[in-house]
Amino acid sequence: MKSELFEFFRPTDTEFDNFWKEGIVVPDANVLLTLIRYNRKSSDDLFSLFEKIKYKIWIPHQVAYEFLNNCHSVFFSMEQAYIKLSSAYDEIRSISAKKIDQIKSEYRFHPSLDFEDGKSSLFEAIKDIENKIKSNQTINSKADDINSIIERVASLFENRIGRPYSDADYKEFCRQADIRYQMKMPPGYLDAEKSDGGYGDFIVWQQLIEYSKENKKDIIFVTEDMKEDWWFRIGGRSIGPRRELRREFFDKTGCQFYAYTLAHWLSLNKLKGSEIVSDDTIKRAQSHQKIDEDSAKSLRESRVILARKSRQLDAKYSELKEKLDSDRRKLNELTDFLKVGIRRFDRDAGEQNFESGFLDSLEMSRKAVLEDINVSLQSLKELELEREAVRLDMVRMWRRRMARDHGQTD
Repeated sequence: MKSELFEFFRPTDTEFDNFWKEGIVVPDANVLLTLIRYNRKSSDDLFSLFEKIKYKIWIPHQVAYEFLNNCHSVFFSMEQAYIKLSSAYDEIRSISAKKIDQIKSEYRFHPSLDFEDGKSSLFEAIKDIENKIKSNQTINSKADDINSIIERVASLFENRIGRPYSDADYKEFCRQADIRYQMKMPPGYLDAEKSDGGYGDFIVWQQLIEYSKENKKDIIFVTEDMKEDWWFRIGGRSIGPRRELRREFFDKTGCQFYAYTLAHWLSLNKLKGSEIVSDDTIKRAQSHQKIDEDSAKSLRESRVILARKSRQLDAKYSELKEKLDSDRRKLNELTDFLKVGIRRFDRDAGEQNFESGFLDSLEMSRKAVLEDINVSLQSLKELELEREAVRLDMVRMWRRRMARDHGQTD
């Protein structure tokens, strides 16, 4: 059974050892971007580890492109954090001062409270925190070495990067991705809502397959992407890479594919005797992973809720639209009937047997239907506003995902 359905089984220790010894390590773009996100010590640890295994690392062209395309925006977002934090402390200082002065003016004299002393102590504490932040910023700021990080990455992967696709090949793979995304085939289908079509993960996947097929090498993919189109999850916990990915990779290459989060991969390096990676770096990676997992979970839940609400609103909109169309048909019928009645009244007005009240009844019915139509139109307007609000929430959710994936702030 295991040989036919190996993707349902965890690799054996022997298979993992073979992965570790013979497999090619492929860091995702989000892993390379941690070289900018991490503090200087952790960044140096990761660089040192990559340099130690330089003989067995490689990246797809798409990974290199995504790293270079996002590295400066990630750096800017890291610097923005200091600015926002400084602004937050200024706000705390201002609000606290006003609140303390307000209480002071209310009580004026107090036997045991020194309001000014309390305010001074609070401001000194805030100042101490700000000084620590500035010191940390000075130590870890990459303003002077962002270019050196880029150059170091470029040197690390010199002659270890895949070929770019031609425009024709790229368009063909995008066409294939569209078909797969409709069937929810991993990876990448959860990025389908992105403005560029979300083809990045699928292009990376194709380039991994091509490299493995040409070089007959197993692949160890290291990524910070926590979405379900890479990982098999049970109860919110990642068990391993998606089974479909392991099967497809083997069927197309004859080689094995396995994936690790950065935190897991660093921990395994430590367990296997690497002295390069510090415990602090592993803890930092684990902390980042926890944040990403929580963010991914929140986005998953938001997506489900918004999708359900959108379906409900669409169904309600269709129902109201059908009612409105029915009422309009009824109004047209009554109007035509009323016109016929008026012509008959003009012709037979002198006859005793014609009931003029019949026309009044028709007009009342017409007005009632018209009122129903106006109510339906108002309901449709309100419903359209609700649908627009849901669409805006979906856009905000997409922006949060983009910010999370690229390490940017909202």
